[in-house]
Amino acid sequence: MFRILFIIACLLTCLNTIGQGIDNTNKKDVSNIYNQTFVEYFKYLEKEKIQIPDSIFVEEDFKLTDSLMTKIGTVSIIIIKQSEIEQLVIKRKGIVLYRLFPLEYRNKEFFTSFVPFAVTYNTRIKNEIFFVNSGSFWVIFNFDNGKFKFSRIDNNAI
Repeated sequence: MFRILFIIACLLTCLNTIGQGIDNTNKKDVSNIYNQTFVEYFKYLEKEKIQIPDSIFVEEDFKLTDSLMTKIGTVSIIIIKQSEIEQLVIKRKGIVLYRLFPLEYRNKEFFTSFVPFAVTYNTRIKNEIFFVNSGSFWVIFNFDNGKFKFSRIDNNAI
């Protein structure tokens, strides 16, 4: 009988303990980790004296892009469906398309990553679209007191 009560007490204790947890990927504000990613990326571009575009195109991913803000600072965030990419590339004679990847945890740090693809259209080779990968960016965060705190950006250029 004591054994059963001990096991029940242990299970109840496990269920009652409080751990750090966060779910900010559904918020459509700057607290969303993917919005924070772009905020920090734009600061990085400014620091590196790289021209910040008026708008960026982000490839649609229902789990990652449904809560992105439509404007961060002066930059418009435009979500592009896979089916719309070709027409947009033809119309603009090329675009930079950002592809976001899910939040990851490694070496006691959280990071989001994305690849800015240069997308071009070539009429000479069967009207194909080309995605040129120039490398990726990792935006790295620490998790403290229930909030993500920006740490640094790693530019993994090819």
